Amino acid sequence: MQEAGKVMLHRALSRAEERQTLAWAEDNSERSYLRRNMLAGRLVTPLPHMYAIAEEWRKLGIEQRITVILRSVALKNPRCTLCSLSAAWILGLTDDVSLQRKVHVLVPRGVSMRSGGDAVQRHESIGDSHGCAEIDGVHVPSVERVLLDCARDLRFCDSLPIWEMAYRRDLTSPGRMQEYLESFSGPYKGIRAARLVWRYANGHCENGGESKAHAAILQLGFADPEIQVPFVNPLTHREIRPDFLWRVRKGLLIAGELDGMRKYKDEAMRNGQDVEEVLVREKDRETALNSLGVLVVRFHMGDVRHPQELRRKLSLIGVPRVFGAELKRRERLEKLGNEDYYGRSMLF
Repeated sequence: MQEAGKVMLHRALSRAEERQTLAWAEDNSERSYLRRNMLAGRLVTPLPHMYAIAEEWRKLGIEQRITVILRSVALKNPRCTLCSLSAAWILGLTDDVSLQRKVHVLVPRGVSMRSGGDAVQRHESIGDSHGCAEIDGVHVPSVERVLLDCARDLRFCDSLPIWEMAYRRDLTSPGRMQEYLESFSGPYKGIRAARLVWRYANGHCENGGESKAHAAILQLGFADPEIQVPFVNPLTHREIRPDFLWRVRKGLLIAGELDGMRKYKDEAMRNGQDVEEVLVREKDRETALNSLGVLVVRFHMGDVRHPQELRRKLSLIGVPRVFGAELKRRERLEKLGNEDYYGRSMLF
């Protein structure tokens, strides 16, 4: 490689490293040398006309790649704003890589996007009184607007965890979301969907898996459970909180417990205990609930992903169901989401 070419390549890659983005050309000479190195296999192009050192890109995990791609589109188009799922990722409201299929961008009228190709989904830019935020140089809408976008674009089982994460982190609240949704005087695409998600989101679930289970329970037509209700273990006198709780006729209580493999595999969640100790702790917890007169039904994420099995388990133990107007409302949850969002990923 000629010395001048090395200098230009180094300059482009240094800018990218400083920005924590992909590299792109600032002039025709840089563009020529970046492309030449891509053809030689030294660089890869995760997005059209955006480059990364091939060896370093291969070392990055999917989560890191997504963040770099989102930052690249945002910083290359500073007059545009990441929105919907892309903004939710930047805000830390989701870590579900399967949902990150495109880069979602609000583009003001009269502004043209620079690069990105088919991997970029352009959205209508609307004004609202909540404004925008900047996170490490990346512009995102208000949290309220992000939640509205996600309710409009996603299936209920995917949007509810994002809403509940926002509540859990105190980035917004049900009251602020209600005010925001009521601020739209005329019809706007997504408002009805957002009002439906608002009705059921509460932020009490401790993690995204529990939120997905909560969504599945609602969609299956079961009564909305209380979440993380505290009990006192009669053996240890310590507080225990089942994931879900239903109060049935004549004082009967049913607890729903979501078993996730993460609590067994993640050392941080095990608090220094080995897997056998965690299993024993879970059994002791169930015994304590039983001693308090609480029936326990256990299910796992496989049941949540295949809801017919979850329906069978909840029905067998006697979890109550909803009827009438509430059942009709629940049936509307199945219709939420834009199926175009669930096509082939353009990011990885």
